[in-house]
Amino acid sequence: MGRHRADLLRYSVRAPQLFAYARSNWGYGLVGGVGTLTSYGVVLWVMTQAPVAMVSALRETSILFGVLISALMLRERVTRQRWVAAGLIVAGAVVLRVCG
Repeated sequence: MGRHRADLLRYSVRAPQLFAYARSNWGYGLVGGVGTLTSYGVVLWVMTQAPVAMVSALRETSILFGVLISALMLRERVTRQRWVAAGLIVAGAVVLRVCG
């Protein structure tokens, strides 16, 4: 129980900083929220137009964009394991396109 109290105290001390940050950057949150809502709406609409299994599988290709953004724009180190996983996602998308 003591650990939880310490966490609560630590977070409550920094709460004013969090609220100040949120107030000064509310636009980013708004854009992110609208983008997320729009993306979800498009996926729901596409599921009425195409097989749900294919839409769900292709939706996972967004992970590739995350890997590319982290490697190219953020200059993060991407491990071989992540590159292999990204390659498997690409291979799956190609199989869906060719065979689906």
